[in-house]
Amino acid sequence: MHAARALGIDLIAQPELAFLAELALSLALPAGWVLVPPATRGGPPRYRNSVSGIVTTTHPLVSFAANFRV
Repeated sequence: MHAARALGIDLIAQPELAFLAELALSLALPAGWVLVPPATRGGPPRYRNSVSGIVTTTHPLVSFAANFRV
């Protein structure tokens, strides 16, 4: 799972932390972020910050959730 990797979660060694990755992907986008179409057909979803113009394939809440890992 992409979100688990981005959070540094090894789902084999730490399956109990899978909920963090799922949570980060299921919550509403933070203010200023919008979902944009994939760059290629079948590609990953992309997210754009309407203030900074940054476009990323990593859900904006993944980096936020990473702050809560122990």
